[in-house]
Amino acid sequence: MSADESYIECRIAGVNLRVPVCQDESTTKRIVELVNKRLKEIESASSRIDTQKFALLAAYSFATELQDLMDRQAQEERSLARLLEEVGKSLRELLEKAQELEEQE
Repeated sequence: MSADESYIECRIAGVNLRVPVCQDESTTKRIVELVNKRLKEIESASSRIDTQKFALLAAYSFATELQDLMDRQAQEERSLARLLEEVGKSLRELLEKAQELEEQE
């Protein structure tokens, strides 16, 4: 964290925390809501309360979602690169044909 980072006060799992702002306060508050929601989902599926375990499971859950998103993004980037290559190839072919037509005139 850099010294010029902004922080806000929030409450996660009943604990008051001072967290760095992510993009803006609204986004940070949405992230806090997501964390609290995920913790409640994990807690409701458990027969006993284990805050540390819930926090670790929530962190793991968010990490797996992030990995899935990164994998999908990488796949989409590869697809886009292939499409751009095809467009480039088509443009080169069109330019060659246009040059041939100009030479025939």
